[in-house]
Amino acid sequence: SVCLASGLTGVLHQIQGNNSNIFNSKSTTVNRTVCKYAFLSEKILHGNPSGIDNSISTYGGIRSFKKGDLTPVDSKRKLRILLVNTNTFRNTKDLVLRVKEKRITYPEIIEPVLEAIDGISSRFLSAGSLEDDAEYYKTVQDLIEYNQSLLSSIGVSHPTLDDVCLTLRKVGLTGKLTGAGGGGFALALVPPSLPEKT
Repeated sequence: SVCLASGLTGVLHQIQGNNSNIFNSKSTTVNRTVCKYAFLSEKILHGNPSGIDNSISTYGGIRSFKKGDLTPVDSKRKLRILLVNTNTFRNTKDLVLRVKEKRITYPEIIEPVLEAIDGISSRFLSAGSLEDDAEYYKTVQDLIEYNQSLLSSIGVSHPTLDDVCLTLRKVGLTGKLTGAGGGGFALALVPPSLPEKT
């Protein structure tokens, strides 16, 4: 939804004659406008979004997002990401509400899981400094697997996502849900060592 909102904002911006090619624009003002409208779209669809999706869709690249602060992360590697559509509809508002209820009901269980997820994000960011490609991809695949397991433990996975992750594992990839989970897309990092015909 956020990619569509960002894209439509860009097209409308072009139709209005504000910019000949918004999608390659480096204008801070243009990017802020696209990000703002995409965020409003997210609010309509998802209630109280974090701001991550609209920010990444607008600015691209690898970014650290913490407490509303978006920071670019330098990466010396060009990462290949495989996205798999599960074709399973999900309601982000409901998923977020369910996690919130679990957090209130079982704080001593859910808080450590959320802290572990934050630890995975931090470790991913620090993994970028690893010189050895094999070590980097092994570390990131481990982190993806841990992340998916933790997200599943708080109830935001889905049987179709689990099937996709299992299928990816059979070809040497590690997958996880994207966004709020519950369906939607799964992603996998494709290491350069993976044969093209896999």
